Amino acid sequence: MAKYGGFAVTIARNVQYPEVRNDLLDFIKTAGNCEGLVIYFAGHGEVRKGELFLVVDNTNAEEFLETSLRCEEITLHLKFCNAKNKLLILDCCNAGAGAKDIRAAGGVPVSEIVQSESFRVFAASEMFEPTREHERWGGSFLSSVLVDQLTQRSMQSVSDVEAECRLRAEEHRTRFPGEWVSFPFVYGQESGRFLLSLPRLKNFPKKNQRITSEFWILIVRTCKGS
Repeated sequence: MAKYGGFAVTIARNVQYPEVRNDLLDFIKTAGNCEGLVIYFAGHGEVRKGELFLVVDNTNAEEFLETSLRCEEITLHLKFCNAKNKLLILDCCNAGAGAKDIRAAGGVPVSEIVQSESFRVFAASEMFEPTREHERWGGSFLSSVLVDQLTQRSMQSVSDVEAECRLRAEEHRTRFPGEWVSFPFVYGQESGRFLLSLPRLKNFPKKNQRITSEFWILIVRTCKGS
């Protein structure tokens, strides 16, 4: 996303609690009034008493609440963040549970209004639905579609990627009925188009040219996959 979307990419190096929580909340706070903010979590998600918890490298069953990330805390901080466009990507099992507070607007077409705020959650699966990695994709289904769309096509919005995910998921279920793949969903409001990839114009950006709009992304990938 640094090359094709103009994002300033940060990869979480210490994916243990509480360090990863502190780094994540500091990242949201530091982003301030940026143009676009993306947080991408790839790992395992577990639902307990209706809440989605993101499992990190040192999460253990005996101290689950003290060693896992509560997704609701992340969405709360994102709601109060002043970034114009905010996107939380949950590439994990039970991901839909992380959008329970904003899912009412999911799937509803929104008119494109430039210069308006949007906050969306891109969930790899529904609540109580597993996801999987496969050699066919070189990882997860959602990550493979994201990589293809951002590297092969320009001007890709969140909605564009969601539509491509659904198309490929339907094709996969038809071709490989024995291999289950979840339908990724996008929940929340989108005002205008939050582009994840830049236009492919000749000599753009020019060598060593900085892109003026600020786009930030934090990638959190745990050792405990889906």
